[in-house]
Amino acid sequence: PNHRWPIVNSWSDNTKIKRGYELKEVSDLIPRAVPHNFPEDSILNPREAAILGWLVTDGYVRRSDGRKPEIIIYQHRDKYIASITAATNTRAYSRSISTNPDNMVIRASQEDSDNILAVCPNKEHLLDIIPQLSEDAAHEMWEAMAMAEGNWDEAYNGKQFFRFLQQPGPVSQAFQMLSVLLGRAITVGSRDGLDMVYINNNSKPYQAKQVRRMTTRHYKGKVWCPVTPSGTWLVNCNGSVLWTGNTYEFHRPWWIARNIIQKPALGMSIGRYMD
Repeated sequence: PNHRWPIVNSWSDNTKIKRGYELKEVSDLIPRAVPHNFPEDSILNPREAAILGWLVTDGYVRRSDGRKPEIIIYQHRDKYIASITAATNTRAYSRSISTNPDNMVIRASQEDSDNILAVCPNKEHLLDIIPQLSEDAAHEMWEAMAMAEGNWDEAYNGKQFFRFLQQPGPVSQAFQMLSVLLGRAITVGSRDGLDMVYINNNSKPYQAKQVRRMTTRHYKGKVWCPVTPSGTWLVNCNGSVLWTGNTYEFHRPWWIARNIIQKPALGMSIGRYMD
């Protein structure tokens, strides 16, 4: 009940922190997309970030003896050739004119390959790189990944919605991180072993999720509450990615004493734990 939550109200988009016992149903909203302060000095420029986005979705790194690694991107002739070549400043050519003329290949320049691979030698480095991108670079990388692996579908009510499909792992996590930092609210699900990242859109401030149906549930396991400078962090709550806050240690004794008075069995459990 003492856990801290960032809150906006339905009548105001000013954020504030409330503890669990202070939350009010319906009127309190938990934001799913909040402004982020991007660094001014970017580890990659916007064009390089776009190439990296294409690399981790529709590309690979070609390595051979005696040659430097180079970035190769594949794309169908009728899709996003123009967007990719605008980022790489190189031409596209057919992978096989005789057998598959519509399967195009775009090779990044050696200078771009060297710069990008020096920062991101493999996909495992993505989550370390993204927080070091400027807003423009993050946006270009998100756009590239969204074009490569995203698609628009129509819901039962006729409304269009966007989803990004990817194998679980660093690429899916990178897209999720980019989405959140760029202020896009997301819901994460799974189907047939794939991560499905949906971009949410509603009329509430910061794409917020309404506080409703609050109740107490028994939980077996551990809760990790890191202490961060901003006092906030992210949690995946049944697929919805939400901002949450810290529960500070110095508040715990008061709540333990209060709960022991209300639930004497809790005191016996704590005693057995300390023994």
